[in-house]
Amino acid sequence: MSSDSSFTAVAVVSLPFDLGGNPGSSLGAERVARVFEQRFGHLERDPASARWADWAGRAGVRRHPYGLDDTWSRWAERVERDTAELVRTGVLPVLVGGNHAALAPAYAAVFDAHPGLRVVSLDAHFDRELDPDGPRERSHANFWDWAVPRDLAAAVCWAGVRPASPPPRESVTYVTSLGWARLTPEEVVARLGVAGRPIVIDLDLDVIDASAFPATVSRAAGGPSWCEVACLVEVLARSCNVCAVGFSEYNPLLDDPLTTSLSATVDLVSTTCAAVLRETGGGLGATSPAGRPSEG
Repeated sequence: MSSDSSFTAVAVVSLPFDLGGNPGSSLGAERVARVFEQRFGHLERDPASARWADWAGRAGVRRHPYGLDDTWSRWAERVERDTAELVRTGVLPVLVGGNHAALAPAYAAVFDAHPGLRVVSLDAHFDRELDPDGPRERSHANFWDWAVPRDLAAAVCWAGVRPASPPPRESVTYVTSLGWARLTPEEVVARLGVAGRPIVIDLDLDVIDASAFPATVSRAAGGPSWCEVACLVEVLARSCNVCAVGFSEYNPLLDDPLTTSLSATVDLVSTTCAAVLRETGGGLGATSPAGRPSEG
């Protein structure tokens, strides 16, 4: 185990922020948080599953809705402040954003707490400005360049980007979806060069192949399966110091009732929490000094 963090609780933080006229993504963040809360509430009362019961009592939900009287800066300051407090008290921040950019202020707080942090972004797209001399409008496609008030863009590496997605001009570290399919999870981590380092796992759900996960606006064919993503997360948790996890872009308005992307998302959140807590040593079978995370 290479992690040097010890989390005693987990807070699933709902960040239902929308950028670019995609209201379904805002709804998605709240729906994932609500189903997660219901699931772990049942386990706490009747722990039928030993797999989750040992930490169900230390899983809570916080919500940061974006109100009509909010500005981006005011809302971002609130999110950053709350995330910093979670990190300070030994609570693992598991961030569920609507739009990918909603995670930026929370990532900034984690970055401040962990110098040398790397971001492992599991994403079908680079989400960086292709032309550094081009327009600087705020968009989902370049949020790493504008939304984070720290120099996090240079700390990002990618896995799962589609071969047709051209990388930014500057040198970046990445493994395409085709490369991922040909490598073991351990080899993907080695290619990214993050073993033994503090990382954030940034999981844009469009990384999953569109046939398995249709409920996202920017769906893309040719990606990994749910199982392949979960396996890579397990290896990242085992070989890195995971400081936070982010999920984004689930859109329930595009969900297929036969595919049940909502259930798949909550399962992936739960699996990731279990993997990180298991590897950090202090997360299981311990009493949280911070208590159960409350709504913010």
